Amino acid sequence: MVEGQRGCFCVFASHGGNTTDLKKLTTEKRLIAKQVILSFRSLSQTCDDAKNGTVPAVAENLAIIQGREFIQQTLQISLDLQARAIEKVK
Repeated sequence: MVEGQRGCFCVFASHGGNTTDLKKLTTEKRLIAKQVILSFRSLSQTCDDAKNGTVPAVAENLAIIQGREFIQQTLQISLDLQARAIEKVK
């Protein structure tokens, strides 16, 4: 766990201790990874800009909004991939 400014925390997880080379990912997986990075940057900046005493509430609110958007985008990417795979079979 890494502590950021004014109490913001972020957990960095890796898969089995290995890092992933973004260049080896599919276009869709790279897009998702970039979305995660941008969300983290936005959340970090929002926490840095928040007034003292408001960081947890501000961070939670933004994380919920970003989480919903991320789920919607990821679901859409997944459904698009499935549709393309079905079209290839036809």
